[in-house]
Amino acid sequence: MYDIITFGSATRDAFFFSADFKIIRNKNFLTGKALAMNLGAKIEIDDVVFTTGGGGTNTAVSFSKLGFKVAYAGQVGDDISGQHILEELKQNNVNISFAITDKKQKTAYSVILSSKDWGRTILVYRGASSYIDSKKINWSKLKSKWFYISSLNGNFDLLEKIFEHAEKNKIKIAFNPGSRELENSKIKPLLRMTNILILNQEEASNLTQINFKKTAAILKKLDNFTLGITVMTQGDKGLEAICDGKMYRAGTLGEKGVEKTGAGDAFGAGFTSGMILKNDIFYAIRLGSANATSVIRIIGAKNGLLDKKDLNNFKKVEVKKRRS
Repeated sequence: MYDIITFGSATRDAFFFSADFKIIRNKNFLTGKALAMNLGAKIEIDDVVFTTGGGGTNTAVSFSKLGFKVAYAGQVGDDISGQHILEELKQNNVNISFAITDKKQKTAYSVILSSKDWGRTILVYRGASSYIDSKKINWSKLKSKWFYISSLNGNFDLLEKIFEHAEKNKIKIAFNPGSRELENSKIKPLLRMTNILILNQEEASNLTQINFKKTAAILKKLDNFTLGITVMTQGDKGLEAICDGKMYRAGTLGEKGVEKTGAGDAFGAGFTSGMILKNDIFYAIRLGSANATSVIRIIGAKNGLLDKKDLNNFKKVEVKKRRS
């Protein structure tokens, strides 16, 4: 019996840093900004770092470091990147018996282009992580107290089977869906079986069809969607959460860091760990925030994750109950 089994992507990450990457304002882009460089030129790279990432493996390593018995269920390609990812999981005491090696698809890959003022653009190749065949998973041995599910890139056949298995075996679920899951109407019944739901504010606004700025209304609607707690992250502003009609708000620890890739996964794993350990939303928010802050101090989604020894010794963000 595992404490937690994580589901989600496994990627090889390459970080490229350059002062020649410029951020320009342009209304033609969705965010109103673009990362730009001279077309046809050779761009000088100041630093390059290779690590591993992906929501499934990032959270698996985080849970393991915090003292839980963890397994990872996901898929990599039959290549050097896939081998490296699985070896790293083993080195971090994550069981990989549910990890699948696909001989047809390549391991997922991300290229993170970062400018000197912390702006970034991520190029994503989804690869093997997007082609998991649920029939290849040994469901009879998938025994755990919790499942942590990050984005499966819209693989609803797998997602529904995970929830079905969890319900049948009384396994609790923490769910951090991606955009491909959220845009599918099939997600609503699954949210009713979710114990911890983690979304960013834009995702929460789109899911509820409520104005982005009306956070209290968004939270109240999400509270009706789910079985337990909903956390809505707000980037540099912190987060808001709701549980049984009670709302909470927290800022950040105020550290800018050096690279923010993996911060969301670190928060999700930290928050879920806090609820499992103490069933205390104040502690969970503080642990999640501290874990995310620790990750952004070092390049790489798994570097800087808090360890078990840090559970009672970390800088605590202020958490307040908020009125509607």
